[in-house]
Amino acid sequence: MGWNLEVACIRSPRLKVVGAVPDVFGATGKKVGFEDATSVMRDPDMCAAKVKDWILVIDVACRLSGFRPYLEETSAKGDMHVFRIADAPLELHYRRGDKEAEHRGLDACLRQKARADRDGEMLAMDLMKERTGISFTDDLWTVEFEVFALD
Repeated sequence: MGWNLEVACIRSPRLKVVGAVPDVFGATGKKVGFEDATSVMRDPDMCAAKVKDWILVIDVACRLSGFRPYLEETSAKGDMHVFRIADAPLELHYRRGDKEAEHRGLDACLRQKARADRDGEMLAMDLMKERTGISFTDDLWTVEFEVFALD
């Protein structure tokens, strides 16, 4: 596959898709499918959509996990998981503004969920499904993602 992207999954009763994206990005009014939302060509934009009980923000530049003010503020009234879909996966969990868990790298993520083939991308997808109920490969193909561009 060769993906290297981050997906923030945010569950908050009052949060709208626009509020889930860092405020330096503005809505463009453009909608794209899953393949376009996860394409490396999407950089520097982000894409977001409501999926089940979660708002998903996709960042192909992997900036979300390192932006602590965003993580704390966005999770202030609910739950937030950030997954890096990559050979060296990442899982972060924030609840009510506080970091609950952090697992960086293949070995740390494998301690959370065993995977015999040690595929970091698939492992991150497995963790996302386990934590949110959203299947990266099944639930996202029919979703329209809104494109957000740097203001």
